[in-house]
Order: sequence, then C-alpha cells, then structure tokens
Amino acid sequence: MTRVISVFLAVLFFNLYPGLVPANDAEDREGHSVRRETREGYRVERRDREQKTEHGDKGNEATGQIAAWLFVLANLKVGISILTRFVNRFSGSSKLKGSVTAVSRFLNKHLRKVHYLLNPTALCIAFLHFLLSSCRSSPLPEWGLFFAATMVLLGLTVKFRVSFKWMRKAMYRIHTAPVSFAIVIVALIAGHVIID
Repeated sequence: MTRVISVFLAVLFFNLYPGLVPANDAEDREGHSVRRETREGYRVERRDREQKTEHGDKGNEATGQIAAWLFVLANLKVGISILTRFVNRFSGSSKLKGSVTAVSRFLNKHLRKVHYLLNPTALCIAFLHFLLSSCRSSPLPEWGLFFAATMVLLGLTVKFRVSFKWMRKAMYRIHTAPVSFAIVIVALIAGHVIID
C-alpha cells in the first residue's frame, strides 16, 4: 500500500512541478507582441475569444457543480463510515463508539440505494463536464475523473457480480479502501484548485 501512495505522490509531484515554473520566453514576446497587437483585427479576435470563454465557463461550471454535489450526496455514507472507523479505533469512550456506530449503520442501510444510483449518474455528468471544459495547466482533473470512474466501475462490478469470483474480493477491497477514496478526493480537489 505504501508503494501505491509513493507512486501517486511521485506522479502528483511531477505533474504539478513543471506547471508551476514560469517559461522564460520574455525575449521572444517583446519582439513579436508589438507587431501582433498592431496587426488589424487582433484585438477583435482576442475579445471574441474571451467572450466565448466566459460564456462557455458558465455551462462548464454548472455541470461541474452538479457532478460534485451528486458525488457528495452519493458518498455521504462512505465519509461517515470512514469517520466511524476512525472514532472506533481512537476513541476511548464506549458510549461515543456505540452512538457513532448506530448512526453509521442507519445511514449505511438507508443510503445504500442512493449510493448505487447517484454515483453512476454523477460520473456521467462529470464526463459531460470533462467534454465541455478544457484544462491545459494540469492533467489532475483528468486523473481525478479516471480514478472516480474506476471506483464507480469497481462498485458496479462488485454490486452486480459481473467479474470472476476470484477477483471480487480484491475489487471489493480496492473499492472500499479509505486510501482509494482519499486518492479520488485529493486528485479532484488538487486538480481543480490548480485550475482556479
């Protein structure tokens, strides 16, 4: 498991670091930018490009917000389950352990169908968000979408027992591991923070 985390951090570092270093092309820009700006139509092209970007971002932001909130609602039971494991492991109070476990069982029982329905729906909307938007500064949003799609597909495979019997246990462990949940969250949040 530590190898997986190490590889993920290495990929994260090497994908982020080159994007943070500014390019040293000031000499090229000084000579060419004056000629380009004086060229007829340059400012009109630039204004049109900015207007299209502003108009397009509203739709992209809406699909991103919808997908994000659907993922939050669908995985509320997962977050509470991870919190329950944490409280049960590190809390000394048996009364607190009992109440948190009871809440977790209640939510797990009643939110399971919501989890099964909303995660594939959110994945479809997130894919639409990916198609409508573009990010040239970082590949992390794409990696986050890939990890989220992997988690959803693993969950569907385990739920409907589509895989071979000998694979189900490993798929279940990967799907329910807190580390894989954290990787998806970190990749999505870090990728979108870099963009903004």
